[in-house]
Amino acid sequence: MKLYKITNLMCVSQDGQDDQNKMDTEMMMKNGIGSVFDLRLSFPDDYLKRERMDLMKAHIYYNLFPMDKMIDGPLMAMEHPTQWAMMDMANVRICFHENEGQGVASMMALVTLMKMGFDPKHSLEMLVASGSVVNLSEQQKKFLNLYGEYLIQKPFVKDEHEDMVLRQKMMEQMTQTPETPTKEYASVR
Repeated sequence: MKLYKITNLMCVSQDGQDDQNKMDTEMMMKNGIGSVFDLRLSFPDDYLKRERMDLMKAHIYYNLFPMDKMIDGPLMAMEHPTQWAMMDMANVRICFHENEGQGVASMMALVTLMKMGFDPKHSLEMLVASGSVVNLSEQQKKFLNLYGEYLIQKPFVKDEHEDMVLRQKMMEQMTQTPETPTKEYASVR
């Protein structure tokens, strides 16, 4: 298992084929992880017997949010886990955990960093500085740039209806064809 510290309160980790898709609870304990957000799509055979029991014995909170590979939305699917992660970060170090090559833990960490107030470019720089290999698809980059715009505009929204209109505009821009230019905010490269 590979673990990368992004900030004092956030990590991303991956388990690989050589690990037989197993989470290393001992490594998480040594690195002070207090809450795991499990994004994996495939689990080891002894998942319930070993991993979940080890996490319970170590007093590490466990949150299961299986996500498709290279996810780039919908917004609600990404915002709920990030809200929970931010609540957990008030007390413990969190870790977004994925299967190797899934391309989701980095995306969730970036969205969380952006919700914390960092722009897409600085969020990405922090993730890369941790040593984590970041392979974002063009759709994911587009999502992050549009999400950055959404977060800038959100404080000026007066009610829930306006927020829904703003979200709808963001999702419409996500589905535009690549030939249609989109305004980039602090462009993620």
